[in-house]
Amino acid sequence: HSALNRLQVRSLYKQTRKYKKELALYYHSCCSEPDYNEKYIFIALHYQPEETTVPSAGIYYDQLMMLNNLSISIPENWKIYLKEHPTQFHPNYEGECSRDTTFYDDILKHDNIKILDTKIESFKLIDNSQMVVTLTGTVGFEAILRGKPVLIFGNAWYSYCHGVFNINSINDIKSAINTIRDGFVIDQNKIKSFLHVIL
Repeated sequence: HSALNRLQVRSLYKQTRKYKKELALYYHSCCSEPDYNEKYIFIALHYQPEETTVPSAGIYYDQLMMLNNLSISIPENWKIYLKEHPTQFHPNYEGECSRDTTFYDDILKHDNIKILDTKIESFKLIDNSQMVVTLTGTVGFEAILRGKPVLIFGNAWYSYCHGVFNINSINDIKSAINTIRDGFVIDQNKIKSFLHVIL
């Protein structure tokens, strides 16, 4: 006897739409402008709730854990540029289940993390980055195709492709960054070979 009636569903839907609108406004109040001359890691957050984080990202479904580990692992003169998934605020989805203002407040406690407007072009952010970080997202494979190495924190379909560094610990993060700083270059022929095998 716990099912909502039609009036209650409409009321709940109205409340969640209002909440997401307010949350989007708060997010954009936290945004900074990117400086493409800085050395930075680009992170495109995942929409939640979704299978790409639970179960595919394991313990890193908590994206704050991923951000905390990255923040303490990157070189002093580097930044983390972070962009929210635009669907998080979509009125017809359930993004209100996985975000609140404290999520963004916790991110901004890190001096080396900048939150960016969702309208900023992702490809430009990828192209000017040192590397891209994702849990399982397609942004990682897009980055590889554009010649940028990727740190993966979950179980993505391209996890074992050349150019991907699979991360399970802070030591993995530091090791990957050192390898990339030492001049790691993506070989597009190896990516083509990977695609040939899986397709």
